[in-house]
Amino acid sequence: MLQAFGTATADQDFTCATTQTITFPAGATGPQMLTIPILDDAAGGETEYFVVRLQNAANATITAGATDTLVYIRDNDAAAPARTNTVSLSLLQSYQTGTPFSGTTQLNSAEIVSYDASTKRLYVANSVGGKLAILSLANPAAIPAIASIDIKTYGGLNSVYARNDLIACNLENTNPRANGSVVFFDQNGVFQKQATVGAMPDMLTFSPDGRYVLTANEGEPNAAYTTGPEGSVSMIDILGGIAGLTQANVTTAGFTAYNRPGGGAAGAGHPPLRWAGGHTRHGGAGPGARIHSRERRLAHGLHYAARKKRHCGARPGQQADNGHSASGL
Repeated sequence: MLQAFGTATADQDFTCATTQTITFPAGATGPQMLTIPILDDAAGGETEYFVVRLQNAANATITAGATDTLVYIRDNDAAAPARTNTVSLSLLQSYQTGTPFSGTTQLNSAEIVSYDASTKRLYVANSVGGKLAILSLANPAAIPAIASIDIKTYGGLNSVYARNDLIACNLENTNPRANGSVVFFDQNGVFQKQATVGAMPDMLTFSPDGRYVLTANEGEPNAAYTTGPEGSVSMIDILGGIAGLTQANVTTAGFTAYNRPGGGAAGAGHPPLRWAGGHTRHGGAGPGARIHSRERRLAHGLHYAARKKRHCGARPGQQADNGHSASGL
């Protein structure tokens, strides 16, 4: 019997009666042929599929789990474009925030960058050096530094995002397990406001309309995994302007309500959790936020929210492709 779900359409992509009968000779255990004509056309299209199910056996036994057959129709009209070799990349210019190493000790970094088209400026999070570099991209062939803002007095710099002259930075607390903050600067790096968010704020972005700043608070545990705050997402409403921003404009949402009973610990009857909803580059889970295999609860294990991070490098102890190697939101 032809199943209702599928992307291919009967009588347009293939010909198949809703129900057909297959007769197996007495005692036969091998496959039997079912012919389903594929309808060809000249229009290019994507690969499609339909599902055929074997059911309603008479004088025979159908093996459980072997009832459905997925049939793919690969289009033969969508030709791959010819290679033209017209696209190439070459280094135009680069910028270094400072001397990177002294022996084996790292002194500076360029972890996150954000471009503000309204000012043609590039904002670079020098997380190791504790500075925010402001560069001019008016002429990308020559990138002068406009300013370097010492940001250590506000906390540990994790991320930066620029939009329409407003610069938002995520700062972790001196105690990484305590709540961090988002600090706002103007285009020249002049301090505007600071708002408290969740623990270990690592990634932030603006909403498309610019009304909200969203930050993913990792809630990163200590190295021994003996203590660690829960991850969360904070939303800062800046509709009324930065001058009037107060803590009342900050809403932080946790995920404790989604924890499994008993904590969902691996080895205790609960496999590691996966939560769909975003992009992950860690494999195996498909689209979704990652839950670290050592984490016991959903609220402790989220790794991403909002958008992917933009990286140019990595700090010691971090993975170069995504930021903190320990888990969290």
